[in-house]
Amino acid sequence: MFINVNDERAVTIEELAKEKYRYIGIIRTSTSEQKDNLVVQEADVEKSMSAKGFGKPLSMEVANVSGATAARKQIKAILEACAAIPEKKRKIVVVARSVDRLSRDTKDALIIQEKLAALGVYLFIIQNNMLLNGDGTEQGSNQLVFELLLAVAKSGKRSETQASKKGTKEAKTKGLFSGTAQDSYVALVRDKGSQRGVSVRRRIYASIAGLDAKTITVKGLARELSKPDRTMYPAKVRAIRDNLKDIEAKGGPEKVKEWLEVWDAIIKEEKKRGVGDRAAKGRMSDRARAIHRVSVAYLQDPFEWARPDTVGNPDTATVPSSDRNGTIEDASNNPDKYLPKAR
Repeated sequence: MFINVNDERAVTIEELAKEKYRYIGIIRTSTSEQKDNLVVQEADVEKSMSAKGFGKPLSMEVANVSGATAARKQIKAILEACAAIPEKKRKIVVVARSVDRLSRDTKDALIIQEKLAALGVYLFIIQNNMLLNGDGTEQGSNQLVFELLLAVAKSGKRSETQASKKGTKEAKTKGLFSGTAQDSYVALVRDKGSQRGVSVRRRIYASIAGLDAKTITVKGLARELSKPDRTMYPAKVRAIRDNLKDIEAKGGPEKVKEWLEVWDAIIKEEKKRGVGDRAAKGRMSDRARAIHRVSVAYLQDPFEWARPDTVGNPDTATVPSSDRNGTIEDASNNPDKYLPKAR
């Protein structure tokens, strides 16, 4: 519900606070930002709105700005929350920290604004102290500035994307891949019995003939690989089996042998004190992160990159020298030479 001023004067955000309007915050994080950035954004929005005279938010809607689906769901949830309030009681302001946190696409942002306006909901951009929608005299100039800022945000996003693509391409030419560490399943390696020290991938590879002949079932193998405190799921067994088959089809048994030896080297390091499982919950140790850095390219494409257990890739070192060979062992022993310096 807009304050009825009929284009006779400007409506301010402070006036809305005095009139007991409440606000819904839009919080968006990107994949490159840390989770604690979310907390910082929320605190910043609440502090800014409190300074304007508002109380606690009606809600804070969170989404990953890099995910279009998540962003659409966020806006849909906000529109539905506004529409659910009876029109005469709909004293709502939707608040974004900055224009690019609303949207970096001009068309999308204007559509969002239009839908909010149709519901009688104000839109406020904290960074620019800009109130939009309504029928006050401020609307004409604010709308022009809003659209200009959207154009700037879109241009900035395009430049960032181009720079990111260039950086990613250059990094990949050196074997510096990103991505979540593949699980070695070190926790499932037996420390006694006939399978003592045998990796999960080796056990699956040894079972492929039986799986193909149906004398072994995927579910049965998954149960056999599991431990009371760690479950191996059938879907994971199938994925590893298919991966092994692909490698063998392209490079023969010798390539599979090499690939499994690399995994053995990773597991050997992960078992050492101060290293730990690269895929475990929580933050990886520096040594585990360094191992991930030198091995991730090979594990993603063993036909393109040198094996990191014996040959290595010196380009993965952040402090190049003749002593750095880019092997798993060297990365584990000298993690500071392979990890980017903290900013």
